[in-house]
Amino acid sequence: MVYITKFLYFPKPRKPLRKYLKSGFLDSVRVYVKGGSGGNGLPKFGGVGGQGGDVIAVAKESITLEDVVKSNTAKRYLGGSGMHSTHNFILGPPGQARSVKLDLKLIADVGLVGFPNAGKSTLLKAISQAKPKIASYPFTTIKPNIGMISYHDLRQISVADLPGLIEGAHANRGMGHEFLRHVERTKLLLIVVDINGFQLSPKYEARSCIDTVVLLNKELELYNPELLKKPTLIVVNKMDSVLAFKKYKQIREQILNISEVFYDYPEEVRPEKALEFDEILAISAKEGGEDIQLVKDKIRDILDVHAEIAREKELEQNADMMHNLRESLKEKGPRLV
Repeated sequence: MVYITKFLYFPKPRKPLRKYLKSGFLDSVRVYVKGGSGGNGLPKFGGVGGQGGDVIAVAKESITLEDVVKSNTAKRYLGGSGMHSTHNFILGPPGQARSVKLDLKLIADVGLVGFPNAGKSTLLKAISQAKPKIASYPFTTIKPNIGMISYHDLRQISVADLPGLIEGAHANRGMGHEFLRHVERTKLLLIVVDINGFQLSPKYEARSCIDTVVLLNKELELYNPELLKKPTLIVVNKMDSVLAFKKYKQIREQILNISEVFYDYPEEVRPEKALEFDEILAISAKEGGEDIQLVKDKIRDILDVHAEIAREKELEQNADMMHNLRESLKEKGPRLV
C-alpha cells in the first residue's frame, strides 16, 4: 500500500522579494474607475431616473498611495447606479469607465540631481538630519529621501535625494520617470557630479566629470525643457580624491562655458539649451566641515534671490495689468469713481 502524504502537495516556496521591492514607497498606481449608470425613466411620462454616482479623487496629506492600494486591493472604484423612476420607458445611460494613473510628485525646495554614486546621499546626510543609505556602489538610493536643512534663525529648507539618473532616463530607462517627475516640483536643482566621472559597470563607457554634466543637461531637456529654467547650483564632489584640484581647474572653465563645450559632443547627446548655473562649488561631502556650511548658505542665498526676482516680476505684471485696465476704461468713456 502506498501512502501520499500532504507535504507532497505543498507549493514550491517563492523567492523572497528583493529589498528595493519591499521598500514600501509607492509613487505611482493605476486604478479603474467607473461612474454609476443613470436610472431608468422618461420625463414625458412622469418619470426621471436618478443620476449615477460620481467617482471623485481627493488628495489628503495623511493618505499615501500605499494606503489607497491597501484599502482597495482590487484597485476598482465604482459609483452607485441612479434610482429608477416609477415609469420606465427609456434605459438610463451607462456610467463612463476609465483606467486612471495616479502619480505622486514630491514637493521639496531642493532636488538633488546626479548620476548614481555621485555622493548625493552623503551630501543630504551632511546638510540635513536625514539618514539615507550610503554605499560605494551605484543605485544605493532606490526611493526618494527627504531631509530638512535647519538654520540658526529657525529657517528650514527641504531637500529631496532622488534615485540616480542614467543615460536614457528621459525614455524611462533605469529609474527613469520615477525619478524625473519628482524634480518638476522643486524650486532649485542641486546638480551633484563626481570629480572623477562615472562608469555604471565595466561593460558601459566611462564618463568624465564634464561628460556627466552635459548628459544630465540633455536628460533634463528631453524629459521637460522647462526644467532648464529652474535655478541651479552645481556641486563638484569628492574633492578629497587624488589630483582632484588639478582636474577641477579645467572642469570649472568648461562648466562656465558649457554651451561651447556642447559642440564637442555628437548631435544625439548635444543639448539644445544649457542649464544656467547660479554657482559652482567644489566640495568633499564626506569630509564635511566648511564645505557643507558653504553649500547650506548658497542654497539659502539662491532660493532667496530667486524668490525676490519672482516677487518683483509679479509686481510688474500686476502694475501692467492695472495700467491696461485704466487705458481700457479711458477708451470706453469717462472714468468712473
